[in-house]
Amino acid sequence: MKTTVGIALLSAVLFPACVELGLGGGETTSTGDTDSTGSGDSTTAAYSMTGSLQENTCGDAVDAASFQNTISMTVDGSDITISAGKTVAVGDYTNDSFDASGQTVVDLAAMTGLQGTACQLVRTDRIEGDFDGFADATFNGTLHVHYEPNDQDLCSELLVNTWDAPFRAIPCDVEYDISGTKN
Repeated sequence: MKTTVGIALLSAVLFPACVELGLGGGETTSTGDTDSTGSGDSTTAAYSMTGSLQENTCGDAVDAASFQNTISMTVDGSDITISAGKTVAVGDYTNDSFDASGQTVVDLAAMTGLQGTACQLVRTDRIEGDFDGFADATFNGTLHVHYEPNDQDLCSELLVNTWDAPFRAIPCDVEYDISGTKN
């Protein structure tokens, strides 16, 4: 079953792969596949998550070589929800491994101050990793962020070759190695 979560405002970065763009408005939709075998007996824990940049094909739009954030993870049977404020990713939890994703539409015109552009990027975040047992204190994994324009022609002025724009290429990807420690 696909799970969808609507969010009116993307808050402080759970998935900070574009710090400048990740703080603005948007609608977040989780795209993780979940089976509805949740038992109703969910377990929630807060973690301090850190990330170290491994790959960036986006250019200066991503200026965070590393980050730290507090996230919440809720496990209910084989379902997991990972959130920081209003930013949410939903997915699967199996044998101390998790794989969750969420999607946000980012209005670049409002964020960059570019007048007359209708450019919107679809930002897809995927976070996956392994716990040292959910009740244990740590996890390690990967955060992958993909940016894709709703309409490539409307976003062409945001590419580096047209002005001092933040993107080297669109679509583009950012990847972080992540780790978390239970609070």
